[in-house]
Amino acid sequence: KQPFEAILPGAAVFFEFKHFKAAKEKLSTKCWAFLEREDLHEGNHVLELYKKPTDFKRKKLSLLTVKQLYLSINVKFELV
Repeated sequence: KQPFEAILPGAAVFFEFKHFKAAKEKLSTKCWAFLEREDLHEGNHVLELYKKPTDFKRKKLSLLTVKQLYLSINVKFELV
């Protein structure tokens, strides 16, 4: 957990989706998504899924598929 105020402007929250490759016995990134701090608010968000590798600088974004495939999340802030 991290306070919202501690997230710097221009930063983003990243989501990586991994799967297990039995043949190689390792975890591999399938796709990823991100939510920029400026867009971060309570409620529902619909995020696009991007091809690997994860680009933390968000410069080369390639959609995972041409199909309409999204990550739906519900953000809720807690008072601590």
